[in-house]
Amino acid sequence: MIQGFGSVGKHAARFLVEKGAVLVAASDMRGTVVNEDGLDLPALIAVKAEGRALNDYPCGRKLGVEAVIDVPCEIWIPAVPPDVIHGSNVPRLETRLVAEGANIPLTTEAERALAVPGVVVLPDFIANAGGVICAAIEYRGGTERAALALIDEKIRANTEARRGETYGCVAAHRGNVARDRAGRAGDADTALGQRVVTNCAGSMCRRRLAPRMARGLD
Repeated sequence: MIQGFGSVGKHAARFLVEKGAVLVAASDMRGTVVNEDGLDLPALIAVKAEGRALNDYPCGRKLGVEAVIDVPCEIWIPAVPPDVIHGSNVPRLETRLVAEGANIPLTTEAERALAVPGVVVLPDFIANAGGVICAAIEYRGGTERAALALIDEKIRANTEARRGETYGCVAAHRGNVARDRAGRAGDADTALGQRVVTNCAGSMCRRRLAPRMARGLD
């Protein structure tokens, strides 16, 4: 499912469909089109290329813009402005994985809520960093090969750095939990707390360290 059918959303859909995924829903600023049996991606791209809305696609159910949140799917890709999923609407999501095509599309509260049922969140600094890097290389007059090489280098480095930050947060949290458990019984709450901090620490560190990560392009 793709929320936002611009450059990021369109190419994410194309890549996944080429890998065998079924696109069950897509939205733009004027509405959502849904077909659980699969949308015709080339037809959707053609509709947008003509300057029309996705709801002009002749097949599937036509719904409002916000309805895209309610469509059950395995992979949900927000490719729109920040903070589109927050504490008020996150309970409506029915998915197994969120791949952040936009910059910080989920609030920390939303990521914390998704951690409870075990929904995996692939953060923006991994999922969409390539576009920023390509733009920087193009500005400097670099080649496509140089851009792809730098994308590989920086995403790997950022991933390892953020994993280290997250593991540090988790270790500190587990130490606090161990001390708390000495005085009270709370095994179920403890397990839940560990899952929550693992999923949401990436969001908190990402918001705090975004300027530092941007400087990593140099």
